Amino acid sequence: MKIFQILIIALFVAVKSDAQTYSSDEKLIREFLTYVKSSSWSIDTMDSKFIVGYPVDSAIGSRELRQKWLNTLVGFLQNHLKRADWDAVKVVPYDQAPDSLQILMLRTEYSTRSYVVTDSKAFTRYILIKNNHIQAFDLFQKAFWLMD
Repeated sequence: MKIFQILIIALFVAVKSDAQTYSSDEKLIREFLTYVKSSSWSIDTMDSKFIVGYPVDSAIGSRELRQKWLNTLVGFLQNHLKRADWDAVKVVPYDQAPDSLQILMLRTEYSTRSYVVTDSKAFTRYILIKNNHIQAFDLFQKAFWLMD
């Protein structure tokens, strides 16, 4: 019986150490992409759960304008995700991505918070994190205007 218990514990440890562990940023990105990929996403939920929030009187525009742009950008992202190989999606910190994917001219303050999401096909997306929320998920310039 003692040997059986040891074998069960050893198997559990082996399986647990083999499981993928994600950083909190990677987990946030995967949850966000899964949510966008679903057909039932809503801007209000996305805005409150995933996206960096700003006051209604933000200098970049009204809440309605930001939600309009967000709706458009999420629609584009959802279409791209439909064609992506979801089982092969990888989330890699920008600084650890292959040189061929490090194409953005980012200052250190941004590169340390940036991630590259790719699959085995042609899906590539750059995502910027700020305070455990997504600050940008489209072309950074457009998204910074939108969310910052």
